[in-house]
Amino acid sequence: METKQAILSRKSTRHFTDQKIKQEDLIDIVKTAQQAPSWVNAQPEHVYIATGQTLENIRQKHQEALQANVSATSDLKTIPNSKWPELGQKNMNQWFEDIGQLVGDDWNDLFSFEQKELYNAQAIVYLTLPKNYSLWSLYDLGAFGEALMVTAQDKGIGSLPAYQFISYPDILRQELAITEDNDIIMGIGLGYRDEKARINNIRGRRMDTNKILTIKD
Repeated sequence: METKQAILSRKSTRHFTDQKIKQEDLIDIVKTAQQAPSWVNAQPEHVYIATGQTLENIRQKHQEALQANVSATSDLKTIPNSKWPELGQKNMNQWFEDIGQLVGDDWNDLFSFEQKELYNAQAIVYLTLPKNYSLWSLYDLGAFGEALMVTAQDKGIGSLPAYQFISYPDILRQELAITEDNDIIMGIGLGYRDEKARINNIRGRRMDTNKILTIKD
């Protein structure tokens, strides 16, 4: 697959099939993503991948935490949508409006179900950084994550970066032996896209390029 085609064809997958991912594909995806740029070649990230029984343990404990109304406390702090800049809020609101039209009025229930099931991901990639990391490392980790998802797409494997994967870091530390001196920054679900799932009809609009681009000659 051409690079541009892989980028344009990748869409967030919110329900994966039960098809497993070969371990050699997971290794190759990470190995390829390592070619992403890194500040002074620091390469501070560590990658943990949960599959099989480990992933099922995480899924079960995640469901139990949700049912018990345990508050989510991710290592990477979030802010309410209402605190985002005006343009970001406008795009978010447009996205929520589009979801109802693309998925149906029960979209909120669908989201809740898929979040509880961790989207039926067949592998979850957790990206970590050492505590007190440089903010430049966040940029590098973002590049790493995009390279990882595009590489997966090239193999016909869908992906989803989502807060839900990292909302209970204590569970992840227990199941994956992630030490306290590392922050869990992002989780990326991988698997094969279920084209029949309504929730996978969601498409995020992108702004007109002219609105975000300035070229000075």
